[in-house]
Amino acid sequence: AITCESTDRNAGPGRRLPSHDELMTAIGDAGITLTAGGELTRNVYPSGSDPGQLDVLFVTSNAGSVGITPNTAAGAKAFRCVADPRN
Repeated sequence: AITCESTDRNAGPGRRLPSHDELMTAIGDAGITLTAGGELTRNVYPSGSDPGQLDVLFVTSNAGSVGITPNTAAGAKAFRCVADPRN
């Protein structure tokens, strides 16, 4: 999230991680192929294995399969940044 936010920061509000539905739309509409191992979304949930921490939803296939990874260096995955439309 921090890496995305700092991208294009001088030109506007910066970028962000896509939501699950935004990433799935890009896969379908733009023909994007996911990176091997899946890609992170901005969707986070309370960790079921580490109380007080977060897990992050990631998309594992172009068909929409998902997984959960810890919001730590050990859970690192590829990601892409998106920008909100501007006038």
